[in-house]
Amino acid sequence: MRKTSSKLLFTAVLTVLITSSCRDKEYFDQGKYEEIVSGSFPVANVDPAHTWETVSSVTVRATLKTPDKALYSVGIYDGNPATGGWVTLLADGKAAGQSFFETAISHPARIKTVYIALTGTDGRAKVYRRTIDGNSLVTEIGGSDAVGQIAKTAVKARPQSLRYCFEENFPEPGDFDYNDIVLSLTPETPGDNPYIVRLTVSLDAVGSLSQLAAAVRLKGIGRDRLLGVRTESEDWFDFYNRTTASINLIDNAKMLTTARNGDAVIYLFNDAHWAMKPLKAIDGSVARPYYNTYKDKIKPEDMFEAEDIAPRKCTVTIMFDSEATARSVCAANLDVFMIRQYNGGTWEIHTQPFKLDNAMFDYSTAAYNNPYVWALLLPGGTAYARETKPIGTVTGGNVIGGAFQTYRHSFGEWAQDRNAADDWYLYPERSMTY
Repeated sequence: MRKTSSKLLFTAVLTVLITSSCRDKEYFDQGKYEEIVSGSFPVANVDPAHTWETVSSVTVRATLKTPDKALYSVGIYDGNPATGGWVTLLADGKAAGQSFFETAISHPARIKTVYIALTGTDGRAKVYRRTIDGNSLVTEIGGSDAVGQIAKTAVKARPQSLRYCFEENFPEPGDFDYNDIVLSLTPETPGDNPYIVRLTVSLDAVGSLSQLAAAVRLKGIGRDRLLGVRTESEDWFDFYNRTTASINLIDNAKMLTTARNGDAVIYLFNDAHWAMKPLKAIDGSVARPYYNTYKDKIKPEDMFEAEDIAPRKCTVTIMFDSEATARSVCAANLDVFMIRQYNGGTWEIHTQPFKLDNAMFDYSTAAYNNPYVWALLLPGGTAYARETKPIGTVTGGNVIGGAFQTYRHSFGEWAQDRNAADDWYLYPERSMTY
């Protein structure tokens, strides 16, 4: 988020406009605010009913039609593992024959087909192709309609990851490059303990000059449903390596806390820059270069620095009270949100399904119920826009631009119609993305 003098002036004007909006609605001009936001958003004529969903979640219940009650392995993939190519593992576990396997999964919203592999004691997996229609998939596996077989040990599968891209300025407009924090989450349930979910968290980029924090709320899962949370080591971002040079946006004494509605919240880091690279400037403050949003290391004369470094990672292990609770964790309830100071208070930036929620901090969000977003959830590995490059643009003259601008596969076309160009994230403009 690089701010020019004109941007700062615009921000100052908007701040005056919405100052005290939480305290006295008489000072808030709803129409004027929405006019400013819509005029600043890089796409004209945004779909007013847009969900901004690129990743969907569904509950799968597969009944095992087997000749015995032996213990079987079940794996759910985004592609057919029997072809021998790489596929993404959406969920796996064990179930007794003639019983059922139930789990929540997340999948790219544009893909409506999954493959369920059933492996018996002989180590051979029979693969079944199933179509997703709605929010649940109820099916049977073990019959004669298998589309392939493969030894389980021969399956080439990668874990599924989710990428969260944030714009820091909510509720004000920003430059909408969605790279102020880029964070990836890889949830996995180990086969030896179905009560556990491991979240591998990767802080991939920081495209801001401000202090930003982040946390994960497990929406609909109460704090009392978690029996414990730990990290794989003490390398817990800035939790064990915090600095007094940062303000406390979150409670540094806690890793696990309770949301205002009772949901469980796991703190990730209090200062993204310090979490990425614990480095102080000459004056003792936290050094705040742009990390992984420009290509190569640069030190221009206009008072900012940029550096390419390896993402920082940490694995969080969560023990739940039941296998059912653990298997309910998916994109639909993983509310990853960013935290920043704004207007004398502390504000949260959420993806669209949770945009109006206040997980930790008490302020009014009713005025911001509009179709514009400051955070996106994307399939893991999706490229993100470089600094100062909007994710996508469409002007009044229908000229398409931005970091994802391929005609019929652009962010802009998707923003105008949620049913069009839903594969836009597969078509990055290489010179404008990271």
